Amino acid sequence: MSIEYLQEEKIFVLQTNSTTYAFSVYEETPKYEGATTRRTLRSLYWGRKISRAEDFSRPFNWYINGYNDGGKHSHERYASEYVGAGGLFYSEPTLKVQFADGVRDLFLNYKSHEIEKNSLKITLADVYYGIEVDLNYTVFEALDIIARNCVIRNIGSEEIRIEKAFSATVNIPYGGKYYLTSMDSKWTYEYDLHRTEITKARTVIESLGGVSNSQNFPYFAIDDGMANSFCGEIWFGTLAWSGNTKITVEKDAMEQVRVTGGISDDDFAWILKPSNKFTTPDFVLGFTANGFNAASQNLQKYVKATRLPSEWKNKPAPIIYNGWTCFKFDIDEQKLIGVAEKAAKIGAEFFVVDDGWMENRNSDTSGGLGDWKVDRKKFPNGFAPLIRRVNELGMKFGLWIEPEMVTRNSDLFKTHPEWVMGFKTREYEESRGQLNLNLAIDEVKDYIIGVLDGLLKNNNIEYLKWDMNRYISQANLPDAPSGEQRMVWVKYVHNLYEIFKYIRETYPHVFLENCASGGLRADIETLKYSDRINYSDNHDPVDSLYMREGLSYFCPAGYIGGSGHISASGSGFNRRECPLEFKALLGMTGSLGLSVNLMNSSKEELDEIAGYIALAKELRDTVQLGKGYQLRSVYKDNCYCREFVSADGKEVLVFLFAPQLTFTYCFPSIKLFGLDEKALYRVDDSYTMSGEGLMNKGLDPKVYGLGNMVCKLIRIRKIGK
Repeated sequence: MSIEYLQEEKIFVLQTNSTTYAFSVYEETPKYEGATTRRTLRSLYWGRKISRAEDFSRPFNWYINGYNDGGKHSHERYASEYVGAGGLFYSEPTLKVQFADGVRDLFLNYKSHEIEKNSLKITLADVYYGIEVDLNYTVFEALDIIARNCVIRNIGSEEIRIEKAFSATVNIPYGGKYYLTSMDSKWTYEYDLHRTEITKARTVIESLGGVSNSQNFPYFAIDDGMANSFCGEIWFGTLAWSGNTKITVEKDAMEQVRVTGGISDDDFAWILKPSNKFTTPDFVLGFTANGFNAASQNLQKYVKATRLPSEWKNKPAPIIYNGWTCFKFDIDEQKLIGVAEKAAKIGAEFFVVDDGWMENRNSDTSGGLGDWKVDRKKFPNGFAPLIRRVNELGMKFGLWIEPEMVTRNSDLFKTHPEWVMGFKTREYEESRGQLNLNLAIDEVKDYIIGVLDGLLKNNNIEYLKWDMNRYISQANLPDAPSGEQRMVWVKYVHNLYEIFKYIRETYPHVFLENCASGGLRADIETLKYSDRINYSDNHDPVDSLYMREGLSYFCPAGYIGGSGHISASGSGFNRRECPLEFKALLGMTGSLGLSVNLMNSSKEELDEIAGYIALAKELRDTVQLGKGYQLRSVYKDNCYCREFVSADGKEVLVFLFAPQLTFTYCFPSIKLFGLDEKALYRVDDSYTMSGEGLMNKGLDPKVYGLGNMVCKLIRIRKIGK
C-alpha cells in the first residue's frame, strides 16, 4: 500500500519503492483566553524508506530546536506542511489571500481526507471564511516520485483575491549544513548548473516574462555537501508549469530548511468568485540516496511515464534537417527542393522549412507574423510541390511557425489591434520587430487554432516547430476590470495548453517541437505536448556540453534537440572551429539534427555526414530508449562523459568529450554503471571484460593529451556469461 493512515495518531505515511514521506495532523490549543484549537499539518519525515508506519507514532518533539514562543501559535516553531499567510509566520507562505472585508489572515485547519489507491486528498478549511484548500498527493511508487498540487475553492458568497498560490511546501530533515543545486538560464546559455550553501538568506529561483526558463529553470536539488553523481542523499523537484515560476529555498531562524514552489506571485492575482476553484500546477518531488544520476533517472522516468505524447513515447526521434542557420530568409521552392534531394541522400528523415516562408518576411524585423500566408514569390504554387517532392524522397515535411507573435504590418494587427499586449497610455514595446499576441483572450486562442487548421488540413505537414522569440511585456486583459488584470499571466498559459492539447488530439501524427528562443520554455509540462525540445539557439559544441549536463537532470535524451546539430565548423555564436566528428557524436547523445549547407558541401563532406547519420540510426534505440548515466562532469572534470545502456542490457555506449587536454595528459579509467556483474562484455571488438570488472576497475578510454576538441565513442556488447 503506497498510502497509509494511522487513525489514532493521525499520521499519513506515503511510501514509494525506496522512500518514505510522512506527516501528521497536530492538534493544539494555544494557552490564552478564547484561543481556537488548531489542527495543522506537520512534516515528520522525508527520506530513505521506513517500511513500518508505526515507527512514526513515537512521541515527537514538535518544537524545532527546543524553541518555545510562550504559548503563541507560530508556524516557525514547526516544519509545517502547508502554510497560509498570516499569524506569526514570517517565512514564505504557500497561500496568501485577501477576503472581501479586507482581512489578509488565513487560518486553515485540517477538515478531512480521502485516500484512493495512490492518491491522497486532504481538505483544509478556514475557521471563519468560506475557503477550502484540497492538498493533492499522487504517489508514483515505482518511480520514487510524489507529485503535489492544490485546489483552492471558494465555498462562500463573496469574492476572494488570491495573491499567492504555490503548489506545495516541503521540509528537508532538520539539522546540519545543506547545499542547493539550481540552474540559471538566459538566451543562448540555458540550464547552467550552480551549487551553493544554503544560508539564512532566502534563495529565489524565479523566471518571469511569461516563460518558465527565462532567468532560472524551475528545479532544485538539495544535499548535505557529500553527494555526487553516484551516491549521497538528494532531495529534488521541478515545477510542471510553462509560465512565470518561482521556487523559494530558505533556512529560517530555527535552522529549518524548507522549499516552496509554484506559479510566481510577481504581478499575479486571481479573483476567485463564489463556487469557483483555482488549481495549481504539479510540484514534482523526489528523494534518492544514490546521487544525482539516480535523481535525474527518476525524473526522466516520471516524464516518460506521465508527460510524453503517446505517438512518439516509445520510438526513437527522427533525424531532422533544418537549414535555418545556413539560409536564413533566403529560401524559395527550387532552392529547397535541391537541398531536400541532398538531405534525403545522406539519410535525413524530416525536412523542415524554418522562418521566412511567409509574405513580407525577409528579416527578423520585416514583418509577416500574424497572417501566416505563404509567400507566392518564393513558393508560387504554395507548399504542395515542395511537400510532394520531400515525400517522394522518403522524408516527412515540417514547418516553423511562431503563432504567439504579430507584426505591425500584418492584416491581423490592422484588424485587431486590441488583440496585442499593451496599455492604452503606453507605446507598444517591440522586440525583434514583433509584438505579443494576447493569448489570454479566448478569441486569440480560437484564431490561432484556425491558423493551424488551415495549414495542417490543407498541407501534408507532419512536423511543426513552435517558436516564441520574445518575452511577454505589457501584459493585460483589455476588457477586464482593474482588479482582474493580474490574472492575465495564468490565463495566457491555460490557453496555450488548450492549443497544444488541440494539436495533439486533432493531429496526433504531427511531430511537435517546442522552441522558445531556443530553450526558454522547456519545462516538464511543455513535454506533455512536445515530441522534442529545441533546448538552445546556441549550437556551439563546448557551450552545449554544459547545457546538456543541466538538461539531463530532467529531460530524456530522445527529446533533447536544438543545440549540438551537425553544422559547419566555425558557425554558431562563438564561431568556434570544431571537428565534424565532435558535433556529430554530441548530437547523437540526444535527438540528432542537421543544419549544414548541403549545396556547398563537397562529396567527401557529404559522405562523412551520411556516415554519422547511419551511425546515429544504429545507436539511437540505446541512447533514447535505454538508461543514461553521467560518468564525468564538464563542470568538475573539464570533460563530459556519458554512458547509455540499452533497455535489454545488451548494448552499452560511452561518449567522451574533452574540449581541451594538456600535453601528456592521460585520461583515467572510467567505471561503468548498470551492467550485469556476472556477464561478459566485448569492448570495441577489441577485448573482453566482465561487468564486475567494468564497474569496479573500469575501462581505459585510451585518450591522451591530443589538444582541443577530443571526442570518442566506445561501443560495448554483452556476449554472455
